[in-house]
Amino acid sequence: AAENIDGLDHLRLNELDQLEDDVEEDTLAAYRKKRLAELKQAKSVAKFGQVRQVTRTTFVQEVTQASANGQWVVCLLYVDALSSSHIMFGPWEQAAKKFPAVKFMRGVASEVV
Repeated sequence: AAENIDGLDHLRLNELDQLEDDVEEDTLAAYRKKRLAELKQAKSVAKFGQVRQVTRTTFVQEVTQASANGQWVVCLLYVDALSSSHIMFGPWEQAAKKFPAVKFMRGVASEVV
């Protein structure tokens, strides 16, 4: 049963609990400890989760310097007067929630560039 441990990376903690009868306790405990450490590390990276506003004065710090330091940053530049630009706001918010390790920014193009 220990040879099945390699295929458990996709399982959640409650699914691992169900496998306790099939795998020796010490093997499962070691795997659980490793998985909890991975989840803790993933949570520490996931520090955004929302769209932030960017302006000309904050662009260099929030976008340029952050991305130079290895942080993924995506920026939506839009024209405030065009309602078609605002269509992207909903999906942009959803993407920010789905990928909290990525810094999602938005700003009025004429005020940023």
